[in-house]
Amino acid sequence: MEKPTLGYWKIRALGAHLKMLLEYAGVDYENREYEIYKKADGGYDMTDYNDERPTLGPFPNIPYFKDGDYLLTETGAVTRYIAAKWAPHLCGSTPEVSAMADMLYSIWHPIRFSKLTLSMAMGCADKEMLRNDVRENIKPLHNWLAGKKWLCGEELTWVDFYAYEAINIFQFVWEGRLFEEFPLFIIYQNEF
Repeated sequence: MEKPTLGYWKIRALGAHLKMLLEYAGVDYENREYEIYKKADGGYDMTDYNDERPTLGPFPNIPYFKDGDYLLTETGAVTRYIAAKWAPHLCGSTPEVSAMADMLYSIWHPIRFSKLTLSMAMGCADKEMLRNDVRENIKPLHNWLAGKKWLCGEELTWVDFYAYEAINIFQFVWEGRLFEEFPLFIIYQNEF
């Protein structure tokens, strides 16, 4: 039987939490990493990915996940699929927990991806500016954790894997001082 394949750039970004989830679920998978090179003119050479892109279905994007003939793209969908197939207990024990995980992902993702990951990828090295840009957005997420073991209370869900890696990115942007300002994040991460 063919192993499922996770395809992503050869960086952490939106692939790290997927790898962590696959490892947690005990899935034997192929990790397809694409190289990206900076060109002399300042642009990027993505030939490695662009050569395969036409084979990645009607919505080619990365991360993608191939499971036999089934192909899925988009971070949230891939994360939910992996959890549903190999660790269904991470999808929420009730419709309320499941919906809460979806809601929290919808809050975390724009902060992590749009405000930080894309800014850093586009060359923004001003970490103070990035911190100031996201500080007010992450305060409610930090406060949400008060009295909770996981994002959805006492129940570990797929969104916790996403948030764990997001906090790692916040810690990088805060230059190792995130937990001084947001101490509940270290308590949360220590649960992993």
